[in-house]
This record gives sequence, C-alpha cells and structure tokens, in this order.
Amino acid sequence: MAMRALPPTAVMATGLPTLQKAKEDCPRVSSAAYQLVLQAERQAVDSHAQGHTSGAATNLINARIVGWLLLNPVDDNPAPFVSEVLAANKRGDSTQKINELGQVYLNYIVSLFKQYKPSTPTRSPPIELSRSLFDTLRNDILAELKPSLTDDVTTKAQALLRDDFRCMVTGKIDLHGVSLHLVEMPPPSPTTVTECAHIFPQSLGFPSGGHYGADEDKNHVATTWAILNRFGYTGMEEELAGSSIHRLENVLTLDAVLHHFFDQLYLWFEAVPDKPHTYRIETRPPYFPDPSEVPREVTFTSRYNLPLPSPKYLRIHAACCRIAHLSGAVEYLDKVYRDREDLGVLAEDGASAPVLSHLLQRLSSIPTE
Repeated sequence: MAMRALPPTAVMATGLPTLQKAKEDCPRVSSAAYQLVLQAERQAVDSHAQGHTSGAATNLINARIVGWLLLNPVDDNPAPFVSEVLAANKRGDSTQKINELGQVYLNYIVSLFKQYKPSTPTRSPPIELSRSLFDTLRNDILAELKPSLTDDVTTKAQALLRDDFRCMVTGKIDLHGVSLHLVEMPPPSPTTVTECAHIFPQSLGFPSGGHYGADEDKNHVATTWAILNRFGYTGMEEELAGSSIHRLENVLTLDAVLHHFFDQLYLWFEAVPDKPHTYRIETRPPYFPDPSEVPREVTFTSRYNLPLPSPKYLRIHAACCRIAHLSGAVEYLDKVYRDREDLGVLAEDGASAPVLSHLLQRLSSIPTE
C-alpha cells in the first residue's frame, strides 16, 4: 500500500516570526543565524507552493525546527549548532546545513522524547510492589541511607514514597498505597493507576533492555548524547548514564493516562518564574484534560526530603515539546508512525532514530497523489 504525502496542513504549522519580533521575544538570539534560517524557510515555502512537496515538506519542518530552537534556548550560552550555521554560511551552504540540523534534531531528539507506541500495544507486566519493600526503603531513608535505584520496581516505590502515593498532577492516590494500606483509609482522594514516568527515557541508560548489548546500541546512545550536547542540552550524560537514568530527579509519578500524553509530547511542564518547583501544565490536542482533575498550575513537594524532578530536565523536555509542535514535527512523526507497518518496525524503547531516519527518507521520496 503506497503512503500518501503529508497534507499541507501537516507541514505548515507555525511560521517563524520576523527578525524584529524574534529579537523582541528573545533578545539573545543570533541575528545572523536567524536571518539564514528565515531564508531557508522561505525557500521551502516557495518550493512547496510550486508543487515540489516531496522534499519541501521535510525542509520546511527542518528550517522551522532550527528557527524555534534559536528562540527557545535552555540556558544563556549559545549552543554549538549556532556556530555550525554561521560557518556553513561562509561556505555558501547554510540552507543545506540548516536542513541537516533540523533533520538530526527530529530524528534523535524529538523521537527520543516522543516515543513510539504501537496502535495495539502489548501490555507490560505490572510492577509488583510489596509492603516489605516500602518498609525497607522508608527505614533506609529515615536512617539517611541512600537506596540503590537500579530497576523499575525500586524506582517506582521510592517515587511513590516521595510523592505520598499520589499522581503529582491530579493528586489521585495510587492503588498500591490503598491495597497495601500505606495511606489513610478510606483514602482522602480518588484512586487511580499511576506509573513511573521517566523524563529522559530509559533507553539512554539501558538501550538493550537492562544492559548494553550490540555495539550499534552503544553507538546509538553515544551519538544521542553527542547530539544533545550539540543542541545545547549539556551536562547530563554522567548524571543519567546506566542505572542513574532511574534517579529520582528524572522521574515523576503520573496517572497512567497523563504518562501516555507526557511521553507523546502532548503534555509538559512550564516552569513558573520565581516559584521553585512550580509549573504551568501545558497540553495540546488530542489531549483534552478535565479541568476539574488537571489543574492549570502545580507545585511539586517531597516527603522525606527526597529529590524532586529536575527543573533542568523538565525545561529541556518542555523546550522540545514547544519546538516540535511549532515546527510541525509532532504531526510529521505521527504520520511516520502510522505508516510504519509499510516501511519497517520501530523500537518501542525510545531508541528508534536509525529506523526513523530510514522512514523519513522513504516518506520524503514518495510523490504526491
């Protein structure tokens, strides 16, 4: 079955603002680099208008990814990719470099956070928690011993202790807390099924289901970290390597439904200035939260003085969400994932970049019907 080319609405997303408006919104933006990105965007728009949709669709998204990247820095230091654009301009191939950078960000970073979920998912075996595990962890914490976070079970249990057996957004109480009589009975809030949501996915620590396997898996993880650094997302590799991917700063206790939309970039947390660990909850369709359950703003608190989710990790996740939606990358990946059965199989652990690159190349080569 032949795939259809992306409809115009899927690739037109949100156009980049003018240089003047960009400087008003982000005074630190590199004017020279941003002007080059605007030129690349204009070339892609013109090419698309002339009917050259096969390559123009991806080039337009790529240019807008780089443009919104410039307008959504995560710290005060210019990311290395900015100097790549400027150096390419001296060689006369800035548009090619911008397209390449946008494609790399899409293949490796957007797809890192927007994990592939099959349309008919296979349910993972439930994580079994016991009263004795919680008692041991609590005693270790009170004795100021640092429990080892080496697996999903220990991580979820310690996160539940930190978050008082509640979803960090809705405040609903986890079923484990009720069934093991670890919360007040009857529970003061409705109950729900919670999951341990990783901000940076487990595939960055364990690409082969718990230990490094084939060399290509190790190479992919190394490449992903290099690319994160390339785009200014630095200083995290040592913090999250191996079993450290399970550190409490990288996990949230979320209702299972919220976890799904968080992993799909339809829900994220925007930091509220001057209010520590307080976030505005942002959502995008197809997720339409019930306002009586999902507040507009939430403040994370911790029991036992355990570490809360890292503001830096959440800031990077939020930046990726904004860039992916503004550029049209979310809709583009949704299209790729829907057509995956015709073009191959994507990994379900977040490490899909090599196959995704192949899918995107195939998609861009298919003519319009």
